[in-house]
Amino acid sequence: MKKILSAILACVLVLGCVFALASCGGPNKDPEAAKAALEEAGYTVYLRTEGLGDDYEAQLSATKVDGENYEMISIVYCTSAAVAKANLADAKEAIELAGDEAEGYSAGQSGTVVWMGTEAAIKAAK
Repeated sequence: MKKILSAILACVLVLGCVFALASCGGPNKDPEAAKAALEEAGYTVYLRTEGLGDDYEAQLSATKVDGENYEMISIVYCTSAAVAKANLADAKEAIELAGDEAEGYSAGQSGTVVWMGTEAAIKAAK
């Protein structure tokens, strides 16, 4: 009986972790969908899809100023996970170098998509 109960609890825990991680993902994997979501949330968005070279499919930048609050996000859609990994390292280094000025900023990667920005902007880009 204890083994069955332990197995059920383990499955519930794993399932809960899967849902938690899925809800914490980054921006939309489709640049056009991310642009539309950000514009709907009141961001000024710039999406570039041409002239980026062989390693990039698209680059999106968005900003929103609301009084003293400044929200921003930069998303890079790479052609490979290796390129994305290198871009993530650069983004994390930029946040680290900025120190206190980058408080509230984070960077992340999901497959070939890399982002850096404020929590609110990341959430708005889903």
